[in-house]
Parts: sequence; C-alpha cells; structure tokens
Amino acid sequence: MGLAPELSTPFFVAASDILRDVTGQEVVQEKMLTHTQPEFLSLGLAVVIGIVGHCQGRFIIDMESRTAIRLASLMNMTSLTELDDLVKSTMGELGNMASGIATTRLQNKGFDFQITPPTLFEGREMTVSTPAWLPVLITPLTTTLGEVRINLAIGPATKID
Repeated sequence: MGLAPELSTPFFVAASDILRDVTGQEVVQEKMLTHTQPEFLSLGLAVVIGIVGHCQGRFIIDMESRTAIRLASLMNMTSLTELDDLVKSTMGELGNMASGIATTRLQNKGFDFQITPPTLFEGREMTVSTPAWLPVLITPLTTTLGEVRINLAIGPATKID
C-alpha cells in the first residue's frame, strides 16, 4: 500500500516552504523516493515528530550536524559552531513549524490527528526503524546550507488490542 499524496504532499510542501522562509534561500525538492526497508540510517540529526489519531506514523527532518548548525546560525542570526542546545532547540522548532502547518492543512480537509512534540536523535548512521506496514517516502531538499531529508511514514490508525 502506497502513501496517499493527499496525506504526504502537505508535509513535503510545508517543510520546503519553511526552509525557504527561514533561510531566505532557494530550496530544491529532489526526486521523491519510496523507501522499501523498515529502517534507514540518519545523516546525523533527526527531528522526529509522531502522528497520532485517525492517522498514525511519524515525520522526520533528517540532516547532517553541520547542516543543522548552519541552519540554526542563519535562523538565530548568530555564528554557531557546534551542535549545542540552541541548535537542537532551533531544529526542534523547525520541525514544529513544518509539521504544524502540514497538520493544519490536513485538518482543514477533514483529517483528524495530532502531532507529538519533536524528539531529537543525534548520531551519524543511527538506525531509525519504522513499522513494516507503514509506507515510507523520502524527499531530499537541497539548500546551499546542506541537504535536508524529509522522511514521512503515515497510514491509517490500527487498533492495538
């Protein structure tokens, strides 16, 4: 079962729009990939936001640590040099903004679900697992600051007994 465009498109568009808005730079959306494995390796910093309700899954903004530092420096209008609390907080807020816009757009179309606060995971080539039944789409977004991969797995909620 593939991921319905009506569910996925708002997340990819919101992430691209937010990156463009906060950086003032061009964001190129690369070819969308269907990920066929239940696991992938992080680039270094993964901002994970859960999706619960009538739909369930997760939305991940994944990037190299140096990309996060560059983004946070630009967003905070200061020079940052390490993956510190300010960078992590800024990347969490980036995830909040993108997922908030996407879910608002979907709720306006009649979908009923909520998002969890962002959780950050740090570690290059850290394994991120997804339940095998959830379809996964990955869209790389290219900026002059580095690549940001949007990784989305969402599907109808299932009853857990």
